[in-house]
Amino acid sequence: MQKQALSFFISLALAFPPVALSTVEVGDARFSPTWQGPQHTLQIVGSGAMYWLFFEVAAGALYLPEGMRYTAWTSRSPKRLELVYFREVKAEDIVRSSWKGLRNNLSANELSALRPDIDHLHQ
Repeated sequence: MQKQALSFFISLALAFPPVALSTVEVGDARFSPTWQGPQHTLQIVGSGAMYWLFFEVAAGALYLPEGMRYTAWTSRSPKRLELVYFREVKAEDIVRSSWKGLRNNLSANELSALRPDIDHLHQ
């Protein structure tokens, strides 16, 4: 289910880039400013929350290589998406919301280029 939310949370992360390298708080979720993997150190470049009516459903943070701007999330580079769910969410609801968020934030050409990768995540 986490992979299915990728596109939705990326659109949220693009909308809310952090301003300081301290713990990033999104509602009840807290994210580290960096993530150390076996081969890469990534930095948080954006975060956001998903709401249904007045209820916080989930929060997410997008990590990219140091120095890479959040606008480069579509590149073929290492990346990490951390998700925290606060309520039970159906996978098909996340997929539907993800597509809506992507259509609202990307051009038709950008979305067309990403579609094979996104479809793979939603399988």
